[in-house]
Amino acid sequence: LSLGYETELHISSGTNATKIIRGKGGLKLYQGANIKDLYLAAVLEQDYTYSPNRSKYAWEAGFALEQNPAPNLRLKYSGLYRNFFRTSNEKATDYLYELALNASAEIDLWANLKFAPYASLYQARGKFVSSAGRNVKYGLSLKYSFIYKPFIH
Repeated sequence: LSLGYETELHISSGTNATKIIRGKGGLKLYQGANIKDLYLAAVLEQDYTYSPNRSKYAWEAGFALEQNPAPNLRLKYSGLYRNFFRTSNEKATDYLYELALNASAEIDLWANLKFAPYASLYQARGKFVSSAGRNVKYGLSLKYSFIYKPFIH
């Protein structure tokens, strides 16, 4: 089970800010050493972007993989596909499906500092359009992690 809230930090003029509460419940099909997660889920979204608010229903499949080909290198892959069911009160902004794929590499540089190039693909198709839109991002990031344990001796 999971519960989340989706919104926007920067709103384009003349549009409403996305406000969606999303709940998921489903089956974890597999979890192991390299396949970290493989699941199927039922999805309920409550969309408060426009008034009156509306409920949307979907099914979702997702995965997360991780490989360690070298001691200082981790490769991570994840993705999800969400397919929305038809309803009687659909709007032009409603999706037929969403697809998100991510790939990254974490390379240990020094102590807790990691270099992490990544790529991501997001694709979606609206219910009333004939083609999908997509967004591809590539980037480089530095990651630093530190765990503070004040009460452990």
